[in-house]
This record gives sequence, structure tokens and C-alpha cells, in this order.
Amino acid sequence: MCLPAERVKHVIELRPEICSLDVVTMNRRRHVFLNHPDHLKEMSAAIQTAGVKPELEVFDTGHILNAISLIEDGFIESPQFFQFCLGIDFGAPATVEAIVMMKNMLPKDAIWSAFGISRFQFPMVAAAVLLGGH
Repeated sequence: MCLPAERVKHVIELRPEICSLDVVTMNRRRHVFLNHPDHLKEMSAAIQTAGVKPELEVFDTGHILNAISLIEDGFIESPQFFQFCLGIDFGAPATVEAIVMMKNMLPKDAIWSAFGISRFQFPMVAAAVLLGGH
């Protein structure tokens, strides 16, 4: 398992404009993607210090709540950028209803976009644009 400093080392060194940050621990088939809350805080602080905008990858509604917790604790600056990842087997379905529900949970000044996997990619991107996403 990589420690937080190792996971964001390339971000700190390269300082891209934006980088992905999955905000929860996730299980997918035989794999576990660990994102302990303390690790998320450490990575978020390092990303913010480097002047990089985190793309908050959320796969379900509870993930948005976890991201909001990081925001409220001062680890993510405004405006936040959320990416809804839809149709993954452990998350929200790739539907317009899911996009609307997730969009309605966001902080007021948040920027967001959405995509679906596989055959849902274009329909979800199109729906996101029509609903005010990017």
C-alpha cells in the first residue's frame, strides 16, 4: 500500500493544473482502493499547497458527503470541481436521475461534470452539459 505522500508525489513535483482525487475507499471485484479519511486529508492538503485543483471523483451520493466533509474542514478550496463517475458496478447508475440528485447535493459554487462508462459515456456527458455541467 502506498502512503499518502507517495500517492501525490508526482502531483507535487509536476504541479499540473488539475489532478484526480477519489474521496472514498471503494471495492471493485477483487480489488480494494483504500482512501482512509486521514490519508485523504493529508493528500488534499499537499495538493492544495502545491496549487493544484483536485478533481473530486465521486461514484455515489455518499461520496459527495465525504467530499463536503473535506471542504468543511478546509482541505478543499472553493470553487470545488466534482466529477460524477456513473455506471460503475459499485456506484450510482448512469441515469439522468442520478445526475440530478448528485448535482443537487453539491455546494453552491461547485463546478461539475459527469461521464458514464462504456455505452453510457456519451449519453451521460450530453445530459451533464444540458443540466449545466462541463
